[in-house]
Amino acid sequence: KDKKSETIESIAQLYDLAASSADGESQQVNYRMSRAKFDRDFVEDGSLEAAVKLYQEILASQHLRSVPLTDEEAGGATQASQVAEKMIDEVKKVKPEAYEVFEKESSDALQAAGNDPALLKSVADTYPNSTAASKAMITAADAFEAQGNQRLAAYTRRQAYNKYGDTADKPRLL
Repeated sequence: KDKKSETIESIAQLYDLAASSADGESQQVNYRMSRAKFDRDFVEDGSLEAAVKLYQEILASQHLRSVPLTDEEAGGATQASQVAEKMIDEVKKVKPEAYEVFEKESSDALQAAGNDPALLKSVADTYPNSTAASKAMITAADAFEAQGNQRLAAYTRRQAYNKYGDTADKPRLL
């Protein structure tokens, strides 16, 4: 083994130790963000996929999504979900196939959600980088409307338009 491989392996072991000792939601998020950054910075076989998996773990947990983080670009605090979503987008630009497994999961979750607006919104929250996310939001808005809940229908459509307006089915949003 060369020196770089040994160093990366040692750092990975330290991260494994950090993962097992991370206590509380903030530490869990900080571990995942830090480890994912390491995986993105020192690219090896499977490291970008590992980074996406760590970001996706944040998005999959309602508790971890809302943990506050400092966003250097925005110059203030933001939610972990927004940072994780942005980081996944960056990885997808470099290696789109790193997100394939979650694209499939999101499609399956969208089908399983049927017309349940809460489940549909959960798909969009859990997989915001997927093609299923905008479909889930639009279908959730339609489901709220069908239930006679105009306020939530309008709110959900506005959320979908603001977030997915460039990529979503605009006529259904309006």
